[in-house]
Amino acid sequence: MKENLSDYCLDGFSVNETERVIHGTRNGIIILVEMFHVSLSKEISHRVMAPLDFQHSERKEEFLSKLQELEQRYDYISYVGNISGNNIAIVIDGDKAQTKIRLEYVIHELTTLCNEYDIRSQCEVCESNQGLEYICVDHDKKLMCSACSARITNSVNSVQTKKDIFILGFIGAILGASLGSVLWIVLDQIGFIAGIAGYAIVFCSVKGYDLFGRTISRKGIIISIIVSLLTILFADCFSLGISIYKEFSTTYSITFLDALMSVPYFLTENEVLKTILINLGIGYLFAIWASASFVKNLWRATDKVTLSVKLEKL
Repeated sequence: MKENLSDYCLDGFSVNETERVIHGTRNGIIILVEMFHVSLSKEISHRVMAPLDFQHSERKEEFLSKLQELEQRYDYISYVGNISGNNIAIVIDGDKAQTKIRLEYVIHELTTLCNEYDIRSQCEVCESNQGLEYICVDHDKKLMCSACSARITNSVNSVQTKKDIFILGFIGAILGASLGSVLWIVLDQIGFIAGIAGYAIVFCSVKGYDLFGRTISRKGIIISIIVSLLTILFADCFSLGISIYKEFSTTYSITFLDALMSVPYFLTENEVLKTILINLGIGYLFAIWASASFVKNLWRATDKVTLSVKLEKL
């Protein structure tokens, strides 16, 4: 049977039955209480959480030491510590008859300590102390300031209204990479190290996916990189075909297609294969080195939130 959270709700706190949490403010500190089952048992424990700015306190160690004493003082506290950065968590063992009283004691002790050491609640994203509120994103509860909350809300809304079109994006990635490969082939033919064009291939592939697919997701980034790596291989082989045609077309009656068809045969020659492998190695190295920052920033900018995300203020 599902327990009624209202039975444990403290004065001044609110209940969110959907997310199964109790939240509110005590002594100026914003508190969240969530229920969870201990391992595979049916016993329910309660986790008191409070994101705090104790990292900036000169008395941080003293504060944490005092906090740890709660575990020795109350036998129903099974854990005291910080999880995910500055988020303090205190776990209270389940006892239906005593839960509300235990919560009251623990929250009073925690918030009193915070006031004693001049420690305040803070945004888990930017560490601001102003305009704080709990936001639930896909069942993940976060204490945020109004600015971070608005930014995430806008990001979710953007993702929900704009999704990449995979097939078109894939075609765009191929076309973009093909465009970038032209630079590779030209540089190789005039004697420059073609590998420096590796970045251009990755960049054009990503931009092609973004342009044709309407936007780019993390899946799109991965597809673009795979297309780029294959295109680099194709470009080097294509350039070899051009070189073969230039070398033998004046002596033998061969077409450019014949030259391309002979590329696999020439790759069996150790010297030719060695040259191709060195060129490919340099190309992949340049592509990875030059594109790393660009891809990393794009990856971070691509929100993790998907269409199934549920966002609400607690």
